[in-house]
Amino acid sequence: MGKLLLTGVDGNLGQLTADVLLTLEPVENLIFCGYSEESLKKYAEKGIETHVTNFNNPDGLAEAFKGADALALISMPFVGAKRQNAHKNAVDAAKAAGVKQIIYTSLVNADDETNPSVEKKDHIYTEKYIQEVGLDYQFMRNSQYAEAMVTNYFTYAHMNAPLTNSQGDGLWLTFHVKTVRKH
Repeated sequence: MGKLLLTGVDGNLGQLTADVLLTLEPVENLIFCGYSEESLKKYAEKGIETHVTNFNNPDGLAEAFKGADALALISMPFVGAKRQNAHKNAVDAAKAAGVKQIIYTSLVNADDETNPSVEKKDHIYTEKYIQEVGLDYQFMRNSQYAEAMVTNYFTYAHMNAPLTNSQGDGLWLTFHVKTVRKH
């Protein structure tokens, strides 16, 4: 394999993946991207090629992706049109840069178009777009990340607000989440 570019090294999954890659590949085979110079500093100090990237803005993405044979695209931490556009920008840049394969962190059953989940709609969109542009691909259909669920619950608990979610047959359920303290 040639060079592997890993996006999102400033996030939870990205950092863990970067740590594993460092045990598997020589640093000259790796390119890491993230939102800030600070998040990339520890990798640059190890001799890894790094680039600050923001998928919401396509400017400079193709240049940052040059030299990579495969792009590990960790899905963005937001939903809806914004995520779809960010993923499109990354895929377009990969194609323009000559990347041969995209490894995308999708979601379990992302191709089930009958599920109304916003998250699944984003992943279906991205998977189809990757296929349409003609790149080789691997879709890593992960289940929900535990830290994402816990973070979501804590957000509502700290706001002392109801948590509304679609579950079961797609009906909206409301859970009242409250912070409980031990004395």
